[in-house]
This record gives sequence, structure tokens and C-alpha cells, in this order.
Amino acid sequence: MPTTCAGDASGRDGTAVEGRPRAALRRHCDAASKGFGAIVRDVRAPLTVLVIDDDAAIRTMLDLALREAGFTVLLNDGRAVRETDDADVALLDIRLGNRTARDLLDESPALGSIPIILMTATTGLVTAARMFPEARATLRKPFDLDDLERTIREVAAAPAPRGA
Repeated sequence: MPTTCAGDASGRDGTAVEGRPRAALRRHCDAASKGFGAIVRDVRAPLTVLVIDDDAAIRTMLDLALREAGFTVLLNDGRAVRETDDADVALLDIRLGNRTARDLLDESPALGSIPIILMTATTGLVTAARMFPEARATLRKPFDLDDLERTIREVAAAPAPRGA
């Protein structure tokens, strides 16, 4: 069976399809997408994730982890979001210093045009879902990076809800 480059091909142990490490699989997929003769189905451009968090350490950690998982990453400190044209999904922290995600959503209509995944360390998941019905998913900090990657891919692949 040919190797595929789409979707989540990795296991929790860091290996990927046919026992190849992620980096080796990524090199294989990059070479195949440039027409070097490999048989590859469904090669897609990487998803772009907009990370909005006031904590620079969390932005840096997510930048490194998401790039390693094959995503393109845009970082924002939550003071203002003007453009979201390049983003496929937004990871939005509920508390942004002395502001909230609600403040940012109300001030930045562009955020309403992309799927939002909420991140919270202080608000319960059920409460967050009630407070932010526009969010497609909510993750509790600290979160497992495999769960984060899976959630991003699922949210990006899901059709927009009716009325959106």
C-alpha cells in the first residue's frame, strides 16, 4: 500500500506510516509533492493555525509543537486581530491578560470567519462552551499535544455549522 501524506499518520510513539519517523515521512512527502516519482495520494498544503494567547511562553511552545506537527503557525498576543485571511483555524485563549476572548471576538469580526478552538486553564469546558457558542471545540490547559493536533485537524475538516 502506498504511503500517504495527508491526515495524522503518526502514532503516539512518534513513529509514522510504515515505521518511519515523522521527519523522514515529512521529507518523503516533500519530495513526492515536488514530483520526484514517489506514489503519494492526497497531498495537501499544511493547515495554518492562528495562535492567540497573551502568554509568550505558551505562544512559543505552541509555535514549536505545531510546526513540528506540520502546521503553519501565526502568533498573536490577543491585543488586536485585524486579519485572519491566511488562517484555517484559530486557537484562542479565554483569558488574555485583563481582557477576555469575548472582548477580542467582539472587537475583531474577522475572527468569526474561521473555526475557533478555545483554550482554558480557569474556565470549565461546559461553561466555556456556553459562553462561546461560536467555538467549535474547547481544550483544557495543560493539554496533550496529540489531542491538540487531532482537534485542529478535526475542526478544520468539519463542515461549517448551519447558519454560520
